[in-house]
Amino acid sequence: HTCDDYIFCWAGWFHYFKKHWNFKLPFNIYFVNENLDVDFNGIEQIKTGSGEWSVRLKKALKQIPEKNVFYLQEDVWLQDSIDIEKYFFVFLNLSLDRLQLSPTDSTYTLFSKFKIENVVLRKFAKRSNYLISHQPSIWKKSFLIGCLDKSESPWENEIEGTKRLRTNSRSFSIYLSVVNWYTAISRQGKLTPEGLVLEKNILSS
Repeated sequence: HTCDDYIFCWAGWFHYFKKHWNFKLPFNIYFVNENLDVDFNGIEQIKTGSGEWSVRLKKALKQIPEKNVFYLQEDVWLQDSIDIEKYFFVFLNLSLDRLQLSPTDSTYTLFSKFKIENVVLRKFAKRSNYLISHQPSIWKKSFLIGCLDKSESPWENEIEGTKRLRTNSRSFSIYLSVVNWYTAISRQGKLTPEGLVLEKNILSS
């Protein structure tokens, strides 16, 4: 999922995604943006038109038939391959709302770790920051749509959406599995130094 202003990330995103993703898996892959055309082999494009981030994402999700989605943004450039089917198996068997596959962060409040099917998990406490996070995650689609009930930027959605979950009376199954498998390559609309190195590696390959 991306906006057209971040077109500078797209070629690099696809290069590293193609390198590290197993296209033989029985998963449909969608590239969601606003209005510009893309031609990424093996990926279906969904155009949402212009609008606020959360409105566009919600519009796209309603066009996707799957009940669960693995969500990536354009500035997440994969640097390693993972067994995504293993994580989906755990996600489904535990009936989770969200399973985040990323490094941990000091701002998270997490319960003790446990292991299932060789996947180490830690549950987010309800008082934690970033109950809603746009780090790579498997989401129950209905839960994600429910987190998009406001017209918000991605940053507002993470902060304000987390506040809404904290005050919600129902309990949520939001877990982290620590996986170091990507580099976040943009900040404030520009490539980071790490992103510039990865882009240079593409050009020199």
